[in-house]
Amino acid sequence: MKLELLLFVMIIVACSPHNNNDDFPEPNQYNGEDLFSQSSDTEKILMGKWYYGYGYNEMQDGTVEISYETGLHWPTGDRTDTIQFYSNKMVGYSWDCPYENPSKPLVKLAVSEAAYFYWCFPSGVNGWLIKNDTLHYYRGFDTNDFISYPIVEINNDSIFFLSRDWPVNSPTGIDKEYAVFFKKPE
Repeated sequence: MKLELLLFVMIIVACSPHNNNDDFPEPNQYNGEDLFSQSSDTEKILMGKWYYGYGYNEMQDGTVEISYETGLHWPTGDRTDTIQFYSNKMVGYSWDCPYENPSKPLVKLAVSEAAYFYWCFPSGVNGWLIKNDTLHYYRGFDTNDFISYPIVEINNDSIFFLSRDWPVNSPTGIDKEYAVFFKKPE
C-alpha cells in the first residue's frame, strides 16, 4: 500500500505543470516594432494576406504546365496555401522555429501555410524582407538562413515569383517552377 501511494505521489509530482521545465515563454511575434515606414514600396504592396492561385512550370522540353492544385493538397478542398506578410519586426524565436534570430536588420514577421514557402509547423512563424526585387524568406535554422525568391512581377493583387530552379536534367522534367499568389480584398 505504501509503495502504491509513493508511486502515485511521484506520478502526480512528475506530471504537475509547475515542475515542467520544458515550458519556455514564447515571444509575442505580433508585438514587434512596426517597420512600415522603413519598408520599400514593393514591401508595402506585399504586406497582407496572400492566397495560392496556381503553379507555372517551365519544362526541360520547352513546354509549360499549369497546375491549380495547392502545394499542401488540403484534403477537404475548401482551403488553399496562404501566407500573411506583416510590417512588424520579427521579435524572437520559438520552440518549433525559427530557432535563431536573423542576422539581417528589418526582417519582418510572416505567418504561412504554404508549400512554396518553408513554414514552421505548427506556428507558421517565419521572417521576410525584399531587397533588389528578390523576396528573402527567413527559415531560422541559423542566423543567416534565408531562401531567395526572385520576383518576376508584383502588383497590388498578385505576385509571380520563381519558387524553384531545378538542376539541369532533373528527373522531374521541370526546369523552373513558378508560383502565383493573389491578394483578396479585405
